[in-house]
Amino acid sequence: MNLLDVITGSNEPEKGAKTMESIEVELHLIDEDPLNPRKFLSDKDEDEMVESIKDRGILQAIVIIPHPDDATRYIVKDGNRRRRNALRAGLKTIPAVIKAEFSELDQLTANVMRKDMTIFDLSHSKIKDEEERVEVLNDLAELINDLKIIQKQYK
Repeated sequence: MNLLDVITGSNEPEKGAKTMESIEVELHLIDEDPLNPRKFLSDKDEDEMVESIKDRGILQAIVIIPHPDDATRYIVKDGNRRRRNALRAGLKTIPAVIKAEFSELDQLTANVMRKDMTIFDLSHSKIKDEEERVEVLNDLAELINDLKIIQKQYK
């Protein structure tokens, strides 16, 4: 699945894609990602998420990677808000999928799906790898073209 599939809602799995099982991980072992592109969060939305977690628990596992500097810890790559608000809700563990790696493109793609990811946040995400940057730009160009076609159909 590429960025365009995510934005347009295509949920067809890639050929050979595998689902990952989540496990319960103690929250105190998981650090927030300092490179998380999302910076602007509404207190109201955060409080609503805490209440939702208290009522229904965590409905979607977070994605974590091993901490590069401490083999006993992890870093969140997808789910910083869920992690932070699970702590605020008083949870001790959280469902998590542990991946060996999670690229900046993966993280940006995951965040584009979030309705409250601002243009500022997107523009400040740092995709250092040239191939990833080209892939994102190509996907965005495709999306813009598709949106122009759709717009013309409804004029």
